[in-house]
Amino acid sequence: MELPTMSILFLLIAATLSLTEAFVIPENHASKMRSTEPLLMAPRYDKTTDKWTASSAEEGPGAGYGITKTLLLHGPEPFFQRVFRPDDYEQAVLKFMAGDKCSRDEAQGNM
Repeated sequence: MELPTMSILFLLIAATLSLTEAFVIPENHASKMRSTEPLLMAPRYDKTTDKWTASSAEEGPGAGYGITKTLLLHGPEPFFQRVFRPDDYEQAVLKFMAGDKCSRDEAQGNM
């Protein structure tokens, strides 16, 4: 290869490597993303009723996104589960929130 071709190839490789680093989470930031502290408002499991209950209004069904957003973002299967089996859907969301220690929106998005 000629010298100009080699230098262009080197610049392309260097540019590609610098662009891919833009999508890497730095080490010090990655540890702050998930807290190991328990959430104070995490859903609680009631053994007497065998159900999960929201411990605050931010965890209730009205706090998450609406049923039409469920259809648009996740398709017909979660939509129909939410329409025809709302109690099962609600229990699954609360259980996911408690297990992964995440918000209601995140739990609904990962259902």
